[in-house]
Amino acid sequence: MKRKSLLFVFFLLIFCLFLSGSAFAASLSNAEFNELPALEQVKYLVKNYYIFDYDESILSYDDPQAIADALDDVYTFYVSADEMAQMESRVTGESVGLGLLVKFDEQGLLSISELYEGAAKEAGLKVGDVFISVNEVMLPGKSMDEQLALLGGQAGDVKRLVMERNGSRFSCNVTLKTFYIPTVFYNMYGPVGYIAISQFRNATGRDFAAVMDILEEAGMTGLILDLRNCPGGLLSSSLEVVGELVAEGTPVIYTVYKNGSVISYNASAGGAEPNTTVPMAVLVNSSSASGAEFVAASLYDSGRAIVLGEESFGKGIMQNLVKLSDGSGFYLTVAEFFSGGWQKIHQHGVLLSHEYDTMAEAVGAAFAYAAGVPYIEIWPGSEYLHLNYRSRPMGTAPQMVNGSIYVPLRGVSEALGAKVDYSGKQVSMALGEKRVRMDLSSGVVSNGERNGKTALLVKNGYTLLPVRFFEEWLDCSVFWDAQAHKVELIGN
Repeated sequence: MKRKSLLFVFFLLIFCLFLSGSAFAASLSNAEFNELPALEQVKYLVKNYYIFDYDESILSYDDPQAIADALDDVYTFYVSADEMAQMESRVTGESVGLGLLVKFDEQGLLSISELYEGAAKEAGLKVGDVFISVNEVMLPGKSMDEQLALLGGQAGDVKRLVMERNGSRFSCNVTLKTFYIPTVFYNMYGPVGYIAISQFRNATGRDFAAVMDILEEAGMTGLILDLRNCPGGLLSSSLEVVGELVAEGTPVIYTVYKNGSVISYNASAGGAEPNTTVPMAVLVNSSSASGAEFVAASLYDSGRAIVLGEESFGKGIMQNLVKLSDGSGFYLTVAEFFSGGWQKIHQHGVLLSHEYDTMAEAVGAAFAYAAGVPYIEIWPGSEYLHLNYRSRPMGTAPQMVNGSIYVPLRGVSEALGAKVDYSGKQVSMALGEKRVRMDLSSGVVSNGERNGKTALLVKNGYTLLPVRFFEEWLDCSVFWDAQAHKVELIGN
């Protein structure tokens, strides 16, 4: 019999622990549903809420696990009462135990790979310590599940541990207690704030808001939101994060159910003023899934952020975790979700603002964007350029003359952030500390330190300059992308 791993909980966008709301209007009330045996509850849920086609004969099966397996949906599965309790603790972000992560090596040894603020850390244990025995029971030689079961327990349980560190063994007593698993991590790189989210749990939205306050107080002028390897999580927390970044009322997600009904969710900052101004880039990769994808897509759709990285996982369906009458649980696919701009995410992934050959290039571009470095793309023949992946008019199209590309003086200069002033046949450009003056009659150029001359072209009343002018006089980097047939300018 096929068995889905508990790890799939990390790839699920969970709305609530019981079906509710207008999209779930059906023949039974919640009270009536709760009176049903667990098997009948599973049959009722599949019949009324499962969004994909299935063979109705499976509803005659007498085992919830068999029904789940017959649906052949990796995201729909049955869990035991014990597994249900574990999943509920994972969703909240709080667990009872030693307060650590472990790794299991090829020799069957269990060691500490990460420590949280919890019992093990308070007892002086360190990353790399190896578990030898617990309560006089030797651990090496046992399976990982057997070792973990011996280390687990209830709050207040005392574990008498023998550990090994750098070849030496020592003993300690550790009392199991509740510990919190953080999901929001941050740093400052110059003026750019960096926030990574590992999963959307109950406290993620709250912690994200607190981190935003810290970064804003530190003078953040740009933001990177790193959702790489984030598998999703709770809808409520995902909405709270988006609510910190976009204007109140911005469409964030649409969910479409079996009966065709649609529920929309709009951004709400929860009383705080959202930060809608600093340049922002979102990073995704092939392990960004579900809630992480709709957060990235909605920030893209609203124009709040660019999205860079690689093709995301492409999970755009929603599950409900339903606690059954015997304490077991059932995960059921109940809806497909779309971003605030109706991006179809399922089996497609998130739209990227630009595709790069490597993740390192994408990360570099994200930091450059957040730092306010202009990145301009110009296509010969198009009256529009792209400034940091957003279109803006130049007034007239660039021209190709004798192998050189001429671009509109004002349109490109202002995209780079330069101030342009005309006085008769004289034009001045100021970009940062750089000052350039040009005579439009002769093409003579001066920056106060040296003089030169540039070719000029006038079209439809617009002055066009060779694109290399911006490299020579304003210290921009200029590249020609032959495959995309475009010019790239990068400011300083």
